[in-house]
Amino acid sequence: MLIAPGRSFLTGLFATHPPVEARLRALGQASIEAARPVAAADTNAATTPSAATSGFAALTPDAVTEAVGRPGEPQVAFAAGLERMLPAVVWEAAHNRAGAAPLIMAMLMAEDVRIREHQLALLGVRFGKPFLAETLSLESALGSLAHNLRLPLLDLTFPALRSMNQARRDFLLETVDRMIEIDGHVAPFEAAMVGALRSRVRDLEPEAAQRSPSDEHASQAAVRLLAGFAMEGHSQADAASRAFAAGLDALGPLTPAVRPAMPADAPNGTEMRQALNQLDSLPPALKRVLVRALATAAASDGHYASRELEILRAVCGILHCPLPPLVLERDAR
Repeated sequence: MLIAPGRSFLTGLFATHPPVEARLRALGQASIEAARPVAAADTNAATTPSAATSGFAALTPDAVTEAVGRPGEPQVAFAAGLERMLPAVVWEAAHNRAGAAPLIMAMLMAEDVRIREHQLALLGVRFGKPFLAETLSLESALGSLAHNLRLPLLDLTFPALRSMNQARRDFLLETVDRMIEIDGHVAPFEAAMVGALRSRVRDLEPEAAQRSPSDEHASQAAVRLLAGFAMEGHSQADAASRAFAAGLDALGPLTPAVRPAMPADAPNGTEMRQALNQLDSLPPALKRVLVRALATAAASDGHYASRELEILRAVCGILHCPLPPLVLERDAR
């Protein structure tokens, strides 16, 4: 969640979620100082691209968990400086209905040439040539935008999406799903990004009664999410296994009756969506346990990478316990 004084488009991004005060009471009280991430001495550094795109260090699972819903000075500085980190054309596109949808598609474009061809053909058929041209223009403007700027950028498009009618939003979400599923594999980062978008859109619709999953189903969902998170954050199999094991040790009441082995493959997109939907129905106390388990998995190798924290931020958004951007010291990873 981004918060900056005097910027209404930032302060209202999560207006459809339960009040922050209610989330804080549910998640448990702790001092803001204890939750505040370690940042550079000069908070103006948080508004520079180099500070915003670095990896992160000097952070503990407890500090990550307590940071939920609690932006401190570094996050305020990050939000205030976000406009300067983004190309002007990208900033403008995020804030209008005509540009928001092409911008989202631009962020989902694959690097693989064959997959890109299929994605471009899909967009051309579904939206037409002007939309396709705008998507390509914005993709070029995005360049090599760091992953830890993509979720804040997605947040910025939400007011524009909110102004669309439901049929248009449904069509957009269906296209997003097809965009990331073209190659037959949905990476956890893609699933988390799209899940965050879908969660925000779903919050605009009439609230439906949700049943909490059974203990067994909640445990299975937590394990699937943990496995995908560990694999995405650690490219080496041994490191991913250690992260998965560390996360399991921190699952507490969500721990399965029989300790599972590390899956051979990451969960697919459908499995990730189902897991996240089930986990969103958990009571706040168990969501807190889950967030800490994910943070523990990420810290298993002694430090955090920006990609891990952005996936964690996306997951927290889906679970309706938003984690602010963590603008911290540079990590050597």
